[in-house]
Amino acid sequence: MKKLFHRFICLLLTVCIIPVYQSAVAADNQQYLENAILVENGIPRPITKAEYELLLEGIEVDIPTSPIESRGISFEKFVPEVTTRYLNGSLKTAVTPLINGENSGSKIYYGESITFTASFSLSLSSDIKKMVAVTVGGALSAASNSSFQAVFEVPPHELGRVVFTPFYYKSSGTLQHWYQGEHELDPSLSDEEFLTTDLPIQVGKFADGLYELETI
Repeated sequence: MKKLFHRFICLLLTVCIIPVYQSAVAADNQQYLENAILVENGIPRPITKAEYELLLEGIEVDIPTSPIESRGISFEKFVPEVTTRYLNGSLKTAVTPLINGENSGSKIYYGESITFTASFSLSLSSDIKKMVAVTVGGALSAASNSSFQAVFEVPPHELGRVVFTPFYYKSSGTLQHWYQGEHELDPSLSDEEFLTTDLPIQVGKFADGLYELETI
């Protein structure tokens, strides 16, 4: 009788424990993983443990033939040696057409806005050009002001126009290429090149330079 009673108790405990265990397993499988995001059709969403395990079953894994390469970072630095500011006469440009002074003279209040760009002695990426411009203090491009902030008077019986000569920085120095490995504390200099650049100067909204009346 006692043996029969013990068997009954064991069977009862088994029947009670199995559903609880299954429920706990099911709840665990429905929990979202904290450090995983699934992107499907371009839309990211959380992923459950059950989904994750199903995905792992279908993943094809290639055994690498060589160890994974460590990653590092590379960057450039420009070290100017000589920088001078000058009026770039080669870029002197008329910003108005010729105006006839006629009998009593004519006034010029505004003209065309002209954009001036930087030049480099080496072929560089846009990011490196930006870095060099910031280092020197120039701009990659700058435009003249169409309103002049002044009035120019063409003398009677003459032809005149307003011309603009932009200020530029000419800088020469060393373009350094640096590399820092994944497990290296400090970067190391991997290469360096001599670089010269001419950059328009823009402190406000418009290019710095000289506006003047040219008569013929």
